[in-house]
Amino acid sequence: MRETSYQAVVIGSGPAGEGAAMQLAKSGLDVVLIEKQPEVGGNCTFKGTIPSKALKQVISNYAGILNSSLITAPEVNLPSLIGKAARVVTDQSQMRRGYYQRNHIPVIEGHALFTDENTIVIQKDGSDVERIKADAFFIAFRIPNTFRRLFAEGTFNAAFIPSYTSAQTEDKKKGKKFADDVLS
Repeated sequence: MRETSYQAVVIGSGPAGEGAAMQLAKSGLDVVLIEKQPEVGGNCTFKGTIPSKALKQVISNYAGILNSSLITAPEVNLPSLIGKAARVVTDQSQMRRGYYQRNHIPVIEGHALFTDENTIVIQKDGSDVERIKADAFFIAFRIPNTFRRLFAEGTFNAAFIPSYTSAQTEDKKKGKKFADDVLS
């Protein structure tokens, strides 16, 4: 397994992760981005904002053509409209990939599992592929609302995530029990 170290690790490539990674890199820090999906952009790019707004715009444009007295509207079906919106999503992801390349931020695909407060292991297809040590970690992905509320209230500290991840990795039931014990 490859071992590397960085000053900062950003986990998640949605808007928060992208912003954190770019700001850290522009501040002169050696930063790496970890993303579980094959492409960068997070849920915003692939499941939420971008696909829904792109489809809305494509349909709106088509409706404008249908209502125009100057242009005869072409025959269009739903799969072709969805295909046009999907191209917007692909373009957005490629544009974002370019941001990381231009700012010299390596992007590693895989799941990040904390092993201690300064170390994560990246897993891909169930195998450990890289161990990364860092001074700081920025977790920039959606966490369940229960955990989000508890983090905001200060109930959890940095020790919770490595401990929970370790328990979850060993045995899913053990991970659930650990979280239940902490939450009760």
